[in-house]
Amino acid sequence: MKRICMLTLIFTILINMTLPSVGFVKTIPEDNIFENNGIDLMEDTQLVDKCFIDEYGLSYKEFLETNGVKEYFHKEEHQSLVDCLVLNKQLELESNNELLNEDEYETVNESNEELGKQEEENREEQEEDSREEQEEDSTEELSEDDAREEQEEDSTEELSEDDAREEQEEDSAREEQEEDSTEELDENDVREEQELEKDTLETEKSEEKKEEDLESTLFWSAGIQAFAEQSVNKLGHINRTATIYKELGKTETVSTNNLLHAVYYVKKQATYNGERYYELSRNWNGTGVVGWAKASDLSVRDHVLINRDQFDMQVKGTGNAYTKAWGGSQDLVASLSGKRGTIFKINLTEQVGNHTWYRGTLDGQQVWIQSTHVEKPKIVEEATNKLGHINRTATIYKELGKTETVSTSNLLHAVYYVKKQATYNGERYYELSKNWNGTGVVGWAKASDLSVRDHVLVNRNASTMYVIGSGNAYSKAWGGSQDLVYNLSNRKGKQFLVNLTERVGNATWHRGTIEGQQVWIQANHVTTDVVPIENFTRYNIALEEAVNRQFGPYAVTDTYTQYVSAEHVSYSSANGGFYYVDTPVLNVRSGPGTAYAVVDQLVQGTRLSIRRSTNGWYQLMWVNAKKEDISYYMNPFNFLDDARQRFQFLDLSKPSGASANVLNNYLTGKGTLSNQGQAFIDAGMTHGVNDIYLLSHALLETGHGTSTLARGVEVNGTVVYNMYGIGARDHCPIECGSQYAYDQGWDTPYKAIVGGASFIGNSYIKSGQNTLYKMRWNPAGLVNNGRPTHQYATDIGWASKQVHTMYNLYQEIGSYSLTLDIPDYNG
Repeated sequence: MKRICMLTLIFTILINMTLPSVGFVKTIPEDNIFENNGIDLMEDTQLVDKCFIDEYGLSYKEFLETNGVKEYFHKEEHQSLVDCLVLNKQLELESNNELLNEDEYETVNESNEELGKQEEENREEQEEDSREEQEEDSTEELSEDDAREEQEEDSTEELSEDDAREEQEEDSAREEQEEDSTEELDENDVREEQELEKDTLETEKSEEKKEEDLESTLFWSAGIQAFAEQSVNKLGHINRTATIYKELGKTETVSTNNLLHAVYYVKKQATYNGERYYELSRNWNGTGVVGWAKASDLSVRDHVLINRDQFDMQVKGTGNAYTKAWGGSQDLVASLSGKRGTIFKINLTEQVGNHTWYRGTLDGQQVWIQSTHVEKPKIVEEATNKLGHINRTATIYKELGKTETVSTSNLLHAVYYVKKQATYNGERYYELSKNWNGTGVVGWAKASDLSVRDHVLVNRNASTMYVIGSGNAYSKAWGGSQDLVYNLSNRKGKQFLVNLTERVGNATWHRGTIEGQQVWIQANHVTTDVVPIENFTRYNIALEEAVNRQFGPYAVTDTYTQYVSAEHVSYSSANGGFYYVDTPVLNVRSGPGTAYAVVDQLVQGTRLSIRRSTNGWYQLMWVNAKKEDISYYMNPFNFLDDARQRFQFLDLSKPSGASANVLNNYLTGKGTLSNQGQAFIDAGMTHGVNDIYLLSHALLETGHGTSTLARGVEVNGTVVYNMYGIGARDHCPIECGSQYAYDQGWDTPYKAIVGGASFIGNSYIKSGQNTLYKMRWNPAGLVNNGRPTHQYATDIGWASKQVHTMYNLYQEIGSYSLTLDIPDYNG
């Protein structure tokens, strides 16, 4: 029994030292790619971590914590991870096997030598009863069909059908023709062996003989020919005369009829009877095994992964496309002769022997093509000048002809410059850049993935335009939301100083500055006409009620033709002289005679302004206005659309920005107002009053600088000037106006202009009556006092008459902004 235990131990050691040392373990299921390649995810930690870090930037442990179970890695999209693990494991095993093979074979030989001695002893004890004597070197004659190979070290005995029960032996004579024989038994062989043992046991009756028979049986089991499988990575073609063995060490072969002219994966190799054998499989992971063949019966090339870079190549029109690298006619997909210029989108590069092979997509099908049959795509770039927006589903390539893409998540809703175009693989591509000169390149995109417009310079003329209050301002022409600077709705009337005009598609875009900031605005959102900035002041009174409160002697007009009988009018020389009604009630008629209709009535004592006398009738200059006429002049919306009349609402607290030269040019030939442009600018800056308003007011009051008060009036020996008619009453315009100027010390035109501005600024502009309209109507006074108060004039058309000079002066300036303050009557 001790001998049996010893043999069992030796047999176990032999098997344990032989099988686990090789790259493939036969008990591993073929469908488990990790185990099938000798990879233990828990043991090969360095290898696993290396591949996981290369693929995912995470260690295996970190990846499991993030992604869960390892079955996740068997999915097709993680093939690169599997390849990394398999390839590196194979390289590791090859290195280890080179060091281990010598020791393994020495151990096997030593064990075989010891077992051989034991076998010789058993053979002597069983010699009398043995059916046949076991000869040390028995050589079986080979049939003609099996004469292709000569068994150099192993003698294989082939039994006839009558002797099929006898065990099949293979004697290994690789070193010094050792006596150990290797027997590979299938199920029938096992049954034959059992029958042979039974016959032997019947002859030997003693227990010792039974023990020796058992020892002999163990000897033959341990003496099976051993071979070490190693991991390799090659490709191979089967020669026409090759013999393919279904299993290494057995004689059963596989027909080569359907195996020629195809390439096979070689993932295992072994040395058997002194010769190198390769295992052939149909799949890259070693599954789909065909069988084993001698190296001499194959054409074999090393098979090495180079990289998984993605890029494009162009077919030359030579060679073929295959389902596998180094493929044969059975692997043929298509000839490349008719595909010259077709783009081949590569995703894997491998080395087969001395040749490089690419795997990729051609016409939508994955194929392998040898590198000599493809070339870099010929891309001809052309200059262009366009603008483009990226569509939401677009693909942006970092370089044209390569597959690396750029994320579009931060590229949408913006405009890009297109300075280059190219035709690639039959499609038009555009290069997108962030800057007008083509720098700041984003990448290349198909024309079909973009919205593109021609981009043409129109001119570089400088001009002044005005925002109409719609649209947006952008940092680039035809900009998107990423290029938005601001919305223009709250910048109505702002000056837009244009310095460049371009055409994008059918739309015109202007580049210019607003408030010192450079922006782009589409032409339909600006105009050459001044667009006022409109502010509204609300009054808690209906327009109809305001008119009713205004009606009367403080709302007069000179537009009517009205007459009164001279018989009931008297003249007084007091206070400079004036006419007045001297009867209790005086009819006002539409013509000079009693035959004309009565249009109004005046009470006794009413002062009259007489225009002319006709046949005993006086034509009146100023008469009370009708309610409908008052309503017309008080309604702001009757004037806002008129470029001139909207000046009634100009905010007079803001300067015009005009120069002294512009004002002097306009004042040429205007009497004592000539060359006083700087005086009006100083007056406006000093007292917070619009300079052009002051000039316009002075022109109106002085008859363009020629009135008596403008030419100068001597008071107490001093010549004084009054440019705004301040203090000039209807009954004493000269005396009262000149006395007021004397009291103020306005002894020069300059002093009269600057000093008079103080009165206007303090009395009206700074008190809230900051427009011509408010100076005339003072709507706040109508609300607060219930009647007309603090109104500059009684003429219902006064504000309307003031605007003409102001409008003309503003046109002389050339560019300006208008800020309007418009009354808004409630109801």
